[in-house]
Amino acid sequence: MTTEYLHFGGTLLFDHETWYEPYLSLTVGATRLSPKSGGYDSETKFSGSIGGGFRFPINERLAAVAGGRAYVTFIGSDTDLFCLSDVNGLNCLFRSSGSTYLQFEAQLGLSLRF
Repeated sequence: MTTEYLHFGGTLLFDHETWYEPYLSLTVGATRLSPKSGGYDSETKFSGSIGGGFRFPINERLAAVAGGRAYVTFIGSDTDLFCLSDVNGLNCLFRSSGSTYLQFEAQLGLSLRF
């Protein structure tokens, strides 16, 4: 399954008196879930994310960044996704017994302000 996010949000940099800057990031938007096997349509669901970490400024425009982010997609309780009805009946690729789909990521890189 391919998962694509289209989110809008922002990042809050906290006041600091040290050589690093903690931050918090929040976004909301949509998640597009697409099956890799043929014949099934993609589905789009409401989602959001929360992230945080630290920026380590190198100069006024460049900083090293380390952080993490959690994405939550709301899929509804006991949901069947990517269902296809044919002569053999209803076939579904994904069955959910919960109401959310969670993903996590870790980030390490550079940030450039312009």
